[in-house]
Amino acid sequence: MNAIFQYLVLHDFIDEERDPIGGIPRSEVYKQITAESTKSFRWYADQVGADHIFTDTWWFDKPHLDALDDMDNHRLVRSQAFFEILRVIYDTQFDKYEKVLIADIDVIANTTENIFDESDYDFYGVFESDMQDHKKRYMYNPWDLNTASGKEQYSMMERFHQKYDYPIHHVLPPNNPSKFMNMNTGLFVMTKKARLIAREYFSDWKQWVKNNLHEKTPLWFYVDQFFICAEIMKHDIEYEGISDKWNLPITHYGNDKMALDKGNFLHYSGAEGRTKMFKHLNAGEFIWS
Repeated sequence: MNAIFQYLVLHDFIDEERDPIGGIPRSEVYKQITAESTKSFRWYADQVGADHIFTDTWWFDKPHLDALDDMDNHRLVRSQAFFEILRVIYDTQFDKYEKVLIADIDVIANTTENIFDESDYDFYGVFESDMQDHKKRYMYNPWDLNTASGKEQYSMMERFHQKYDYPIHHVLPPNNPSKFMNMNTGLFVMTKKARLIAREYFSDWKQWVKNNLHEKTPLWFYVDQFFICAEIMKHDIEYEGISDKWNLPITHYGNDKMALDKGNFLHYSGAEGRTKMFKHLNAGEFIWS
């Protein structure tokens, strides 16, 4: 038996720290898109014979800002929501499932194809080097570009991995090559074997964040995605990059019609993506709506 897991946990202070989207408080927008995303994945779970599990409760202790006394602690608290994704590793309710698909709440399922049959590897999803726009231009891995900022980003990542004893794997053909293996964790599948290895051997995510704060790395590097990929590489969990149709970045794709025709799972990231999701929903663009 397989399962699909989604979650939405919100800090009490989110509307104080983040701007509204279209005049609507951000917490309310998140709840609205969660309703549509979970609706699509409940439908998808029925198509592929999987359980759908959603939670809006914290797995780790819910953080509170009033306990903070410095900016690093503030950043640690703000990052915690990202790492709630690790629940699929540590919560034993998932042990009865062979494979678990983890999907962000800004992703829409729009296919009857079965992602659980897509790969026999223990950890699979879409490499960021394969997430390109409709003209095949890189979007999410600037460290592969021959620019000053790209070289600086790769140098920072390399120094961090070397200092804290993490290997660096390259992405090779037939995937789009990259100097740094980075799986987008907005949507990925983990087998039970991989989850149990992770439960035993993964480092403490809080220490990962603290190390990054000490090194003054940017926010995008110390959240869950780079942590999970670093630990996957370190502990030799077998992974595979699958077609970008399974995590298609429709917000930045540049052609909505092409994206809707191609994408099995459509990733509506960012404020623009939320607006676009409701536009497509109201136009009846999804096969389940």
